[in-house]
Amino acid sequence: MPEQKKTRLSIWMQSDLMKQMDELYPSHDYSSRSEFICAAVEFFMGYLNTERAGKYLSETLHAPCKEQLRLLEAQVCKQIFRLAVEVAIASHVSAYQANVGEGMLDQLRMRCVADVKKSYGTVDFNSIYRFQHGLDDQEDE
Repeated sequence: MPEQKKTRLSIWMQSDLMKQMDELYPSHDYSSRSEFICAAVEFFMGYLNTERAGKYLSETLHAPCKEQLRLLEAQVCKQIFRLAVEVAIASHVSAYQANVGEGMLDQLRMRCVADVKKSYGTVDFNSIYRFQHGLDDQEDE
């Protein structure tokens, strides 16, 4: 790439900043203050353009991401509704078959709430079977 014509420029700089620059530029393979300042200005302009591009990208990507989240929320809600219907069916079938008193249902509800809290929502059929058949107490000992 051919070297571009340079323009002479006078700038004012604080003396302590000038001292720092004089210490840094030789140790970073810059042959002169001018070369160091040009590199610093290029770097800073790149930073500013990146900052501007970042703001543009975040604004541009916000709408599609928001739409994707809305679609995901709708799918999750549909699945939760479907699961609630399945639980209601299972509850009705169980209630039709069971001969359990009101007090026993309250105890069972408290037991289920405790199980779900203890297992962070992961309750499986095997643990329920062990509990219902009196095998659960042997495992806790």
